[in-house]
Amino acid sequence: MTRQSNPARALIGALALATALAASAFATAPAQARDPLGLHFRLENGALVTRGFPCVESTDYQVRRQVARRGYTNVYLGGQIGNNSVQVRATKDGWVYLMTYNRCSNEIGDYRRLRAAR
Repeated sequence: MTRQSNPARALIGALALATALAASAFATAPAQARDPLGLHFRLENGALVTRGFPCVESTDYQVRRQVARRGYTNVYLGGQIGNNSVQVRATKDGWVYLMTYNRCSNEIGDYRRLRAAR
């Protein structure tokens, strides 16, 4: 009597073998080879830090909204500074500030108080 093969059992066996081979190849690869795209994540002081990701620049509208969320009013955008930054003038706590806003990281860089608001 011949034993009939079960297609489902054969598929499960093949998947198990492929998974074991892939896992062993990944485990023995050096650290640089594990990330073929060069994208890196890590937590630094509770914030997600990414390296190697392309910049997705915020639009003018998004920049105004992000600055306003930080408590500023009367937000005006000035000229482009470098590749990813824009100059912003805004009011907060009765003072007018001039700042640099990075469109990629959504962070306020250099800022200085210009004058009292009118």
